[in-house]
Amino acid sequence: MLDMILSQAVNGLVLGFLYVLIAIGLSIIFGMLGIVNFAHGAFFAVGAYLAYALAKEFGWWGALAAPLLTGAIGVVVEMVLIRHLYGKEPLLGLILTFALALLAEAVLRLIFGGAPVPFAAPKFLAGFVEYGPILITKYRMFVLLTTALTLVAFWAFLAYTPYGRIIRAGSRDPEMVGLLGINLPIVFSGVFGMGCLLAGLGGLLAAPLWTITPSMAAGAIMPAS
Repeated sequence: MLDMILSQAVNGLVLGFLYVLIAIGLSIIFGMLGIVNFAHGAFFAVGAYLAYALAKEFGWWGALAAPLLTGAIGVVVEMVLIRHLYGKEPLLGLILTFALALLAEAVLRLIFGGAPVPFAAPKFLAGFVEYGPILITKYRMFVLLTTALTLVAFWAFLAYTPYGRIIRAGSRDPEMVGLLGINLPIVFSGVFGMGCLLAGLGGLLAAPLWTITPSMAAGAIMPAS
């Protein structure tokens, strides 16, 4: 019984780390831009589907580009749509991002269909790892380590790089940051893209653990928020 409890606790920790990864991307967008991004879960699903499509064409290593492509899509969305909402009624942001989430789900259904899409973990991560009473799959251990390293790297980026300091300062007083001569539109685009990149990374890592469906966004964004 103890072995089962410990193994389930570790599996729950893996899931929790994925939710934290998604939540951080959501929080930096809200903290810096003041936008409640209802479409954040859609970028999670887009990351999963891009990973599936890239892996189908180029193998599992090609799927590693999925978070970068998701981040690039996020930058384009910010420049075309989100940028016009800054300083306006918050309800407009809610409506726009909610509509964007519905549009993304409809596009995914149109391209990939509504049926669940299987996505297997890479072969070199097949099998189990046993640490005393704890039994966990190699892929779940990989997800746990990857998310932990990503969170540490992101913290170091915010704490020790000039761009990270701009983001932290901008989340508190964006007007003052703009008065210092910093190009805020570029910073805002980068922040939104970075948040979407983290969501896409969560989609890539979660794809072999969950069934990929157009509606998987809701299952990710509700616990993460």
